[in-house]
Amino acid sequence: MIKRMMIFMITVAVVFVIFSCEKTKVEPVDNENPVISIVISPDSLNYPLGSEILIAAEVTGISVVDSVGFYVDDIPIYFDDNEPFFFVWNIGEFRSCRDTTALILKVTAFYGNEESVEEFIEIDAKDAIGSAPSIPSNPIPANNALAVSVNTRLAWESTDPDSHQLFFDVFLGTHASPDSLLLVSEKQDTTSFNFSGSFDFDTTYYWRVKAFDEYNYTGVSDIWQFTTDTLYTTFEWSDIPAGNYTSGENDVEENLDYDYQIMKNKVSNQQYLEYLDDISESGDVIISATDVVGYYPGDAFYEAGNYIFFEFKEGDSDSRIFRTETGFTIVDGYEAHPVIEITWFGAWAFAQHYALRLPTEQEWEKAARGNTGYEYPWGNILSGERANYLNSGDDWDGFDGTSPVGYYNGDHVETTDSPSPFDVYDMCGNVFDWTDSWYDDSEYRVMRGGSWNKEISDDKLRSWFRTNGGYPVGNSNQIGFRCAVTP
Repeated sequence: MIKRMMIFMITVAVVFVIFSCEKTKVEPVDNENPVISIVISPDSLNYPLGSEILIAAEVTGISVVDSVGFYVDDIPIYFDDNEPFFFVWNIGEFRSCRDTTALILKVTAFYGNEESVEEFIEIDAKDAIGSAPSIPSNPIPANNALAVSVNTRLAWESTDPDSHQLFFDVFLGTHASPDSLLLVSEKQDTTSFNFSGSFDFDTTYYWRVKAFDEYNYTGVSDIWQFTTDTLYTTFEWSDIPAGNYTSGENDVEENLDYDYQIMKNKVSNQQYLEYLDDISESGDVIISATDVVGYYPGDAFYEAGNYIFFEFKEGDSDSRIFRTETGFTIVDGYEAHPVIEITWFGAWAFAQHYALRLPTEQEWEKAARGNTGYEYPWGNILSGERANYLNSGDDWDGFDGTSPVGYYNGDHVETTDSPSPFDVYDMCGNVFDWTDSWYDDSEYRVMRGGSWNKEISDDKLRSWFRTNGGYPVGNSNQIGFRCAVTP
């Protein structure tokens, strides 16, 4: 930088020495034909992009000059009212005149009574014009892609032949017309875009990208499209209508004045593995050989930061999902069992990924009991053919004795179809469900439903019982979850 400044100062000095020498030969005398002399340094047939040129002007034939103006193609760029008259110009500004390679530099001297004199010089700006960025291509998701995750990241490729910094505007909408696409990201400097929130399910989106450099050369992509996944083919749902329900041990009648849906079954190992496959490509989580860690935005008790979402089957963990060198795998035979060893943060993240949420404990209890006042989803008597609890006699009795989700539907030997009044399964036993509710005013979360490790007399298996789930960072082989959504 110092060397560059020294060279530039020497150049300026040389130019003005030239003018000074000329002035010793001819004294300025007022006449009717003043003359402007233009000196450009360095004097070249073409100018590399990014270099600077010195434009100096001397006016002879007039004793007093008010100011000198510098123009390119009649566009004023600089005025100087102090002698010596000069202007230092970054050649990159020629790119604003990219439609022509021949630029006309005009220097105008203004003097008394608004009179002026002009001089022109033509500059070959061919090398200064450069090239436009490559048109953005190779979109992710691929053009016309189907069943795309609602949390997908948009990405593309684009380069600049002049190796200049590129910027991108991203346009997005649900109609194919270019005028209907909205600017959702402006002048970003990366070739990917994460949409704020989630895309809607079962929706076709249209998008395009404009690439441009610092000189406003642009390359605009075609309009691409993709269609998001259908929520109702991803999970099975039970509809819960607005209305009253019985709450608590004393069957107090409460009301939820809105419709919602809740998963018919708990989230299985297979469903969670598919989720892991999805998020491992997004880069939004940290996946090691032992666990999955991700970001949580914080709440009244827990500050924003990274928290453990899930633990793989490693060491003391009883999880049924392994981390492998190439991805993930499930212990054979446990694909349909509920996912376990998941923290509340992990359950929350899963729901967020699919634009869902965890049910509140009120929503959970209503889905489990309706307005029946039953102790259990199907009635007031608990037996081994209806639910998985300790010593219930199922094939998985014992340590870590989860059963397949929805198993107690009457299709298996020694089982009786045991849904709730709203056709929701596994609301008693198997594994607890995390909910979105706090336990009173504490920093603990509420769990509901009991687990395979609770004896038949344990109130935790009853539909009305509120279980203190402990810290959201905790996990266990007795805790799973299901999601809810408000249509």
